[in-house]
Amino acid sequence: MNKGLIIEMPIHSHIKKMIAMHKTIEPFKISIGKCVYSEIIFYNFTRQNIKLSYRKERSFNDSLKIQISNEQMRENRFRYDNKRIHKIDQLLRGMFEEKLVNFLDYNIEKKGTHSNGNIKDNILNFMDFYNLDDNDISFGGLQKMYFRHREKIKKK
Repeated sequence: MNKGLIIEMPIHSHIKKMIAMHKTIEPFKISIGKCVYSEIIFYNFTRQNIKLSYRKERSFNDSLKIQISNEQMRENRFRYDNKRIHKIDQLLRGMFEEKLVNFLDYNIEKKGTHSNGNIKDNILNFMDFYNLDDNDISFGGLQKMYFRHREKIKKK
C-alpha cells in the first residue's frame, strides 16, 4: 500500500522542536484543516507564486520528513524548490518568534518586573519548555530576538 510521497525538507532544529511540541513529526503527516504547521507547509508547496521579503540564505541544521498522501498529491500541483523552503522557513521563524515574545511577555508581566535577570530566567524557562539547547539556537540569539521585538514595539 503506497502512503504517498515522503520528502525531506531542511529546517532549523529549534523550529522542528517547536512543531514537535504540537504534532508527531516522524514523519510529519500533512493534515489540512487540523494543523497550522501543515497549512503553512502544504500551502507554500502548492502555491503558484511565492514572494519573499528577504533573500538571505539560511543554513539549516536539521531536516523534517514530510508525508504527503496520494489524494493530496492528486488534488494539487506540488512544487518543491529552495524559494518555497525559504518562504516556509520565514513563516515558521515568525511563529517561533511570536511564541518566544508571548511566553516572555506573559511571564514577565505576571511577575511584575522587566529586569534583565527576569528576562534571562524566562528565556531559560522557554528553552527548557521547548527542550532547546545552544546547538539549536543560542541564548543570545533568543535574547536578541526578544529585544529587537521590543524595540519595534517602542517605535510604533
